[in-house]
Amino acid sequence: MVLLATDDPNEAELIGEVLTAAAVSLHRARDSAEAWTMLGQGGFDVALLSLSLEGDSGLRPASRLRAQASTRDLPVMLIADADQRAQLLRGFDLGANDHVFRPVDPNELRARLRNQVRRKRYQERLRADLDRSLELAVTDSLTGLRNRRYITRHLEGLLRGGQTALLLLDVDRFKAVNDTYGHAAGDVVLKVVARRMKEHLRAVDVLARFGGEEFVVAMASATEEEAMQVAERLRAAISEETVLLENGMSLRVTVSIGVALALPGRICRG
Repeated sequence: MVLLATDDPNEAELIGEVLTAAAVSLHRARDSAEAWTMLGQGGFDVALLSLSLEGDSGLRPASRLRAQASTRDLPVMLIADADQRAQLLRGFDLGANDHVFRPVDPNELRARLRNQVRRKRYQERLRADLDRSLELAVTDSLTGLRNRRYITRHLEGLLRGGQTALLLLDVDRFKAVNDTYGHAAGDVVLKVVARRMKEHLRAVDVLARFGGEEFVVAMASATEEEAMQVAERLRAAISEETVLLENGMSLRVTVSIGVALALPGRICRG
């Protein structure tokens, strides 16, 4: 989807016909204020800005786009007259990606727009891949919870910030589950325990798998009484219902929970 900012109806009609023939959706803004309002709504692949729009104000949306984090990577193309080279250079200084001169050649316009869209899609894939890699680096692959690396770093920040409650949960007799029913059954138990814990914690609490059958809950600004209540709630939620294994058998799973409270200058254990 392309945003065209121009106050020339003839130019808008010409470019509209060119892009319609290429199956490209076009939205027109008649001045820089309207262009900025439309760009702020998002969803555009390219901003096509006329340098003749209200004098030199065609550059204003380009400048504002680069100043906003949400639109910083949106490709910007400028439409210029041959005698507007100075403005064009200024536009590139402000972050414009490409340009076309008037009279606009349809084939050139389509090719340049296509290149900018491809570039945008490629950058989006790179960013998504990076975000996915970063997420995997701090996520336990079995339970989907945060992992030991994440909770260790998170705790460093919490302990510097003030009072923090920490719950360390251990699945009872977990080795016997693996030895008796197999590691696949052990994986089912861990996933069920993780799910039940998530269902009974606040959104602000951080739950992580610390390793093996051990889990950690970090509760910022929690009192000792609150931490003990949460520990009891988790213990009951996990043990009240059996865990159904893939072979149809069910197991009664219990956990042991230790509670520690970090206070300014000292640590209390419960």
